[in-house]
Amino acid sequence: MVKDNPGLAQFVGTSAGLTAKEAMNYAGLKLELLRDKSLAEIDDALDGISGYLRLLKDTPPLAVEQELHRLACAILNLAGTYGFDGLSKAAYSLCALIDERATRGQWDRTGVDVHFDAMRLLRYPESVRDSMQERLLDGLAKVATRKDGG
Repeated sequence: MVKDNPGLAQFVGTSAGLTAKEAMNYAGLKLELLRDKSLAEIDDALDGISGYLRLLKDTPPLAVEQELHRLACAILNLAGTYGFDGLSKAAYSLCALIDERATRGQWDRTGVDVHFDAMRLLRYPESVRDSMQERLLDGLAKVATRKDGG
């Protein structure tokens, strides 16, 4: 004989768990607890990119290019999570520039350097006026999408 199993239906209409507002508040608190660690991870990723760029003389091997992309993605995600919108957008633009290399077939070292310098600057957004951040990000977008490869 098969017993009647209502499954999830048994929980419909019950008041268990968190409300949406409580869940959002809890998530916000958890994010704040991770803030210092996350900002340190952004700094570590910037240091990692810096280290690779210091060592690179020519077009990087594919593994290094992929690592630069991974580090930029980590910055993009963490910066966006913690309200560093300019830094997140600059990291996204660097990812796009690296992705474009596959299409262009040419490494754009100047473009990468410009993006990295902008990311270092945007790590401390209070040092850059909003209007200047907008112009800086517009310029990075143009660098990332230019077709001449540098």
